[in-house]
Amino acid sequence: MKNLQNMKVLVGIVILLILAGGVYLFTNRNSNQTTYWGQNTTSTETSTSTISSSTITTDTTKNTVTSSYASKCGLTVISPVIGSKITFPLTVKGIIDNSKANTLGCSWNNVLSRAGEAQVFYNLKNQGWVAPGVAVPIISSSGLTASTTVFSVGLNVYAKNLGLTSGTPIKITFTENKPVDGSKQNTFDMLVYLK
Repeated sequence: MKNLQNMKVLVGIVILLILAGGVYLFTNRNSNQTTYWGQNTTSTETSTSTISSSTITTDTTKNTVTSSYASKCGLTVISPVIGSKITFPLTVKGIIDNSKANTLGCSWNNVLSRAGEAQVFYNLKNQGWVAPGVAVPIISSSGLTASTTVFSVGLNVYAKNLGLTSGTPIKITFTENKPVDGSKQNTFDMLVYLK
């Protein structure tokens, strides 16, 4: 019985440390961070694509991305940026702002510091999307009444063990908590590439 109580206390401390670390990383992020375009392409012209309701413009001659953030129903991913090159372990950071729910026509369910789940998929050599693990919780800085909160989620894939090479497409799928009113869960995908 005492071991069970000790385990609950330990789990609570770990969750608080993760939250504190996420908030610290989000508030102290480097605004001068360079973003690289990781799409395998032979084209040298500028192209425009629509991904997760966000438009990105890519210039493959300069290896850069101009992007609005990936966003849906008030959840906005600040880091990484759509189309950027990433490494694992990866910490995804962003904001949940439900203050414009009436304008957007939807909001992102964020309850008791949980804002749903994020899951990684990879597509090695165009063989289809594969999930190397399970979805992990999106931890937010607050829960019940705040209209704006920060969130972070740590994702990890043992890319080398899976044979993933530089430029492999990585899809991060975000799914909100199941709404209590029985409405459909919001979900969206964000595409990045392995560095």
